[in-house]
Amino acid sequence: MHRIVSFAIDNWRMTMGIMLFMVIGGVFSMGRLALDAEPDVPFPFITVSVVLPGVSPDDAQRLLIRPLETELKSINGLKRMDGVASNSVGIMVLEFNASFDQDKAIQDVIEKVNKARAEFPSEAREPVVEEFNAATIPIVVANLFGDVPERELQRRGKELKRILEAIPEVLEVSVSGERTPVLEAVLDPAQVEATGLTLDEISAAVGRNNSLITAGVIETDNGKFNVKLPGLIVEPADLGELVVRTGSNGAIIRLSDIATVRRGFKDPTSYARFNDRVSVSLEVSKRQGENLLDTNAKVRATIDAYMAREDWPETIKVGYSQDRSNYILSMVSSLSSSIINAVILVFIVCIAALGFRSALFVGWAVPSSFMMALFLFWVNGQTINMMILFGLILSVGVLVDSAIVIIEFADRKLAEGLPRKEAFREAGERMFWPIISSTATTLAAFLPLLFWDDVTGKFMSYFPLTMIYVLTASMFMAVIFLPTMGSLIGPRTVSKPVGNLQALSGADGDPMATTGMLGIYVRFIARLIRYPLLVIAATGMLLFAIVMIFSASLKGPTPKPVEFFTQSPSDQIYLLARARGNTTPAAQLEIGKQIENRIRGIEGVESIYTVAGSAAGGGSAMNGPSDIPTDTVAKVYTELYPFEERPPLMHIITELTEAVSDIPGVLVEVTATDNGPPIGKDIGIELRSDDAESLRETTLRVRAHLESFEGIIQVEDTLPLPGVEWEVDVDRAEAGRLGLDVGRIGAAVQLLTEGALVGQYRPLDADEEVDIRVRY
Repeated sequence: MHRIVSFAIDNWRMTMGIMLFMVIGGVFSMGRLALDAEPDVPFPFITVSVVLPGVSPDDAQRLLIRPLETELKSINGLKRMDGVASNSVGIMVLEFNASFDQDKAIQDVIEKVNKARAEFPSEAREPVVEEFNAATIPIVVANLFGDVPERELQRRGKELKRILEAIPEVLEVSVSGERTPVLEAVLDPAQVEATGLTLDEISAAVGRNNSLITAGVIETDNGKFNVKLPGLIVEPADLGELVVRTGSNGAIIRLSDIATVRRGFKDPTSYARFNDRVSVSLEVSKRQGENLLDTNAKVRATIDAYMAREDWPETIKVGYSQDRSNYILSMVSSLSSSIINAVILVFIVCIAALGFRSALFVGWAVPSSFMMALFLFWVNGQTINMMILFGLILSVGVLVDSAIVIIEFADRKLAEGLPRKEAFREAGERMFWPIISSTATTLAAFLPLLFWDDVTGKFMSYFPLTMIYVLTASMFMAVIFLPTMGSLIGPRTVSKPVGNLQALSGADGDPMATTGMLGIYVRFIARLIRYPLLVIAATGMLLFAIVMIFSASLKGPTPKPVEFFTQSPSDQIYLLARARGNTTPAAQLEIGKQIENRIRGIEGVESIYTVAGSAAGGGSAMNGPSDIPTDTVAKVYTELYPFEERPPLMHIITELTEAVSDIPGVLVEVTATDNGPPIGKDIGIELRSDDAESLRETTLRVRAHLESFEGIIQVEDTLPLPGVEWEVDVDRAEAGRLGLDVGRIGAAVQLLTEGALVGQYRPLDADEEVDIRVRY
């Protein structure tokens, strides 16, 4: 195999062409490789959501969750199945094996869900099947706020959402703080009672007069014409003019005679705030494989262009938060600094030890190895993420070793009088197997990570892959390209060896004659060689002592902390406010405001972004590997100033924790944004039982026991959230005597709550259908 070196040197044109092709390819790839915050790994989670408006959690479990469980449990490769029943919705979370086929799993789930649909109530909406995708995590949040009417702020947010989703790199834009539009007919109870109208009459009238009828085609001598009968409700006035009853004498009753028709919004279920101002927040997610920095720049440019329009109100401002590009820029900056520092330090050391020309060879090996690795990443269609950047930074210190060995050996042969070409040829051939062996042993430590078969393993696999690319490139640079370069432009001769070089050169050299630190090292090694058994025994005792000291540090009175993934300084800290009971969205917003007031002014906090209500927790926490508690009522995101402009991260976390530690009835978790694989809580205990009451009592006892342990914090459970529920018992016999049934009574009750749905219409300024509801 070492003859490869001779072949490369003899065919130096081809060898140099390959090297320049890969290096130039790496330079070309630098501007085209997509940058991402985290590795793009498939998460083995699929969620199934079924909405049944108004259903209680108990009924959702019986009518939605159980039929789904019956069908879904037979899917091949299913590892775990969790069901969550909430108000108006049932959610199933399916976890598969890490090596699952995502497309096949989705198809199997859809097939089973279609079978379960036959068991759903007729009022249930179409089930939604979604896979968990890391690409849906927002890369930036644009917050719209200002002194304008709420309807204008909502309109601008929705219009900007449509514009941003037209950018090819953008996957989706989710809106927080969005209000759902509705067309309401608010009934006057006195007028309804006086006219004797019923909800069935109103609903039937809306249904008959809110449809587009195609009346067919008229053919004449001059042509053929389509005939249609416009009957759709387009404006609120159309609903008000709708006739709900016609008397025997020709008198009519319009809906406007018994109700006030208005276009408004449904009662808010979630709120968004940015820096103490009510906002409409646009959470932008990019498509897989797209460059995070470029996508972020296009999003900001699009928003700036939209704000530059003449019809943009000057009172509406836009602020940005949760910008993930800051982390990428920080990592790229660290990588660039590490490479530059490595080249400079290696160059200085090599100049002192080997000379200026030899230092140039070693200095060239560092950036060229990186360029080759980047070229391989680009060829394989991979994105540059935090794990790859971390691997590149770590590999800086080890990729120069092989190059130094080759250059130093060649210089020694030159000093012995060999010609330039033969000196570098012998250096490559003699060091061929040692360098390959040393590289292989280094990679062997990282290779098992490629076979770690779970979500964390898929996440971590990019690290050994990076080491394989970089060290393989440095190995070829050392044994192939550097000998070829040296044979062409290396020093022709080296002055006659003197001193230590003479003592180490050739067969006549005497290593024991060396002086200085090298001489001390040589004589020390010579003495150790005389007593091999003693050296082996001392080495074993030293290793045993290290293991014992390390074990003692883990079990001592002050044990050393053990972390799964190194927590690097983060620019984002979030606070999760947890509360239980019948808290309304407005009350949850007040909790978020209270947290904002307490943390405002803490040094290092640049901006505060708050989400309260249904968007903060509840069922949304069960969409995959999330560690957001189900009883979260408000999420407060704090973005920090750059690392060099703020106090240490732990100092800020401590101040935030102290500021929110004593809010009555509210438990606040303070956590820095994770920069590693999603693993959830550190400890997980699952309890199962068919007896719901016993399960509840046991869960409470286990939780109390865990909270008594020192060092365990932020304990949570998935018990049903406590609250008051009103139940209306219908006397079916009495209802029958009055000509009523459960359906009509339920519709009457809906008039007092969120209103009875009687139809939909699509206004000209909306993308989706708007509900038409009748209420008191």
